[in-house]
Amino acid sequence: MHSEWLPCEAFAVEGPLSQDLLAPVQLLRHTAVHRLRTSLGGVRKLIRDAVTFAEALRDSMWIPQLRDLLRQVEAEIKDKENREYALDGGITAILQNQLDGIVPRWNGCNLDDEIAALFEMLPTRDLTAKSLE
Repeated sequence: MHSEWLPCEAFAVEGPLSQDLLAPVQLLRHTAVHRLRTSLGGVRKLIRDAVTFAEALRDSMWIPQLRDLLRQVEAEIKDKENREYALDGGITAILQNQLDGIVPRWNGCNLDDEIAALFEMLPTRDLTAKSLE
């Protein structure tokens, strides 16, 4: 990026462009040119950096488009997180139901006792030193 070719008046920042503003642009360009795989969180960061750069350039055409794209990506991330939480909760419920079906609940038993009873029911192998030789 050759910032010395651009007049300082073109930017919303005072003085010459800082490396803090240009480094993310270089990463964005590198990621796009080489079509690097990027996580959804990484895409969000790249778009945020693009918004920051567009604001520094006072680019009134791209700022609203990038902000809209950022909102869409953030909504997708939120949906994905909600689905993961629901899946985690569902798996926990399934495991708890299986535990409830295998290990009867006795009065006064806690979860540690139930888990210990479950492991006692599982088949075990004799892994003594002799069997390993």
